Amino acid sequence: MLDYGCGSGGSVGFAKYLSWDAEGIEFSQFAAQVGQESGLSITCGSIEELEKRSNRYDHIMSSHCVEHVPEVERLFKAFYRSLKKGGTLAIDIPNGSSL
Repeated sequence: MLDYGCGSGGSVGFAKYLSWDAEGIEFSQFAAQVGQESGLSITCGSIEELEKRSNRYDHIMSSHCVEHVPEVERLFKAFYRSLKKGGTLAIDIPNGSSL
């Protein structure tokens, strides 16, 4: 599973606790580093990092992140390409009126 916009990795850590193979992508270098220092698999990056990961995930989640991405169409194409056939995408967008 992937948490896109994972911050310091709270969801990644919880998924690993549940025995999931979990990793994250985080834009903030500081937040990514905090998660990495906790032993989590977190990569600092954005859409370009996701675009490198074709057909890789059974589940992708993104919470409080998508509304901050200026290239939303590019992001959703990357989500789609990164999911395995039958995979799921869960998104939480608290600010629905954001661009």
